[in-house]
Order: sequence, then structure tokens, then C-alpha cells
Amino acid sequence: MTKSKNNPGRSNTIRESSTMKVMEEIREKIRKAIKEGVSLRKIEEIILQEAMMEEREAYLEVEDDHKNGTYFRYLGTGDGVLRLRVPRTRKGGFRPKILQEKGPAQITRTSSSSLSSMTPSQGRVSSQGNTV
Repeated sequence: MTKSKNNPGRSNTIRESSTMKVMEEIREKIRKAIKEGVSLRKIEEIILQEAMMEEREAYLEVEDDHKNGTYFRYLGTGDGVLRLRVPRTRKGGFRPKILQEKGPAQITRTSSSSLSSMTPSQGRVSSQGNTV
């Protein structure tokens, strides 16, 4: 991703464009998953993983650090457990906001509302698999 220290407005425009591209990629993955009959749980995993990857990209734009792959973490929800690939950085300073610091990972009302603030309301998938 291009960084523009001389023109902060340009950096915001690049960031918005990148976010729109990521959102379209997520929508396409969801469409494909629905066509293939993938479970709602898998679609939730896709959305959360993409949100965490995008969050890491934003972190790397302001921090002097590098990508360092992913690790698996289980996240408890009201509907069951999700298996997520959580992105990390070499220096270890990045932590996705959706996950708690320590202990078993659970989505709470607070972290659910954090997730909804990270993604636009349009293009969400209802529990029946319809876009709302």
C-alpha cells in the first residue's frame, strides 16, 4: 500500500479506495460461499478474518512493523465456535480489536458492535443468508 507522508489527504483517499476494494472482495467471497452452500458459520469466519486482515493493514500504515503470517484462534459466539486465522506482526504489537487480550475468546455485545462499526451496514448477510 502506498504511504503518503507529504499529503495526508492523499493517504486518506488511498485508504478509502483500499477499504472499498476489500469490501467488494468480501462481498464476492460471501456470494461465492452462498452459491456453494457454505454454512453461515463459515461466512462469519470469512467476514471476521477479512476485517482483522484489513485492521492489520491499517496498523502497518502507522507502525514500523511487518506482516508475520497468522495463527489459529477459536472464537466463541452465541451460535457456536468459529475457527479464525488471526493475523500477526513481527514485533507482536498488533492485536485485532475483536479479540480479548487474554482468556478464551468470546464475542460480546461490545465486540459485536465494534465489528459493525468496522464494516458498512450495506452488504451485510442476514441469518437466512440474504444480503440486507
